[in-house]
Amino acid sequence: MISVMATDAVQQQRGIAQAWKWICLAHATRCLGDRSYTFFLPLFFSSRCKTSALRPTATMTIIQNLAVALLSTKIAKMYSSRQAKGKSLDMFVKATLLENLAVALGALMIYAAFSKKTSDGDGTDVALLVCSSPLFSSRFRYALVFAAIDAVSNQSLYIIHPRFN
Repeated sequence: MISVMATDAVQQQRGIAQAWKWICLAHATRCLGDRSYTFFLPLFFSSRCKTSALRPTATMTIIQNLAVALLSTKIAKMYSSRQAKGKSLDMFVKATLLENLAVALGALMIYAAFSKKTSDGDGTDVALLVCSSPLFSSRFRYALVFAAIDAVSNQSLYIIHPRFN
């Protein structure tokens, strides 16, 4: 009887250790994606915009901050209701997955917005168009949506597990 209880305790400790390994791996991928996205995005804009990278960078920052301001209270309420049900780890994993997916898709859309050399064969540089008026590019608007999802997911992870930030 005692050996069965000891075996169960050892298996439970292994399960907890395995869960922490997955949490740490998720946190490492989240930090790598989010921090590199935040650091390299203005550098990418400045390399593609010949005059100024201020408009696309400012547009993205404003959209991210508005999304966080409008949605953070809803996330806090949802988290508090799920915490009572014991599903906070599940919410952490989903928010991490959503954030990493938003970073990858947002980066892809930004690259697609700047990758086209000319627009409709008239010789207009698309990078110059995106730099001067970023909201007119549909690909850049998709990138803004993914940037907003990234910011809201990041904020929700601050709410869920503040020690991981």
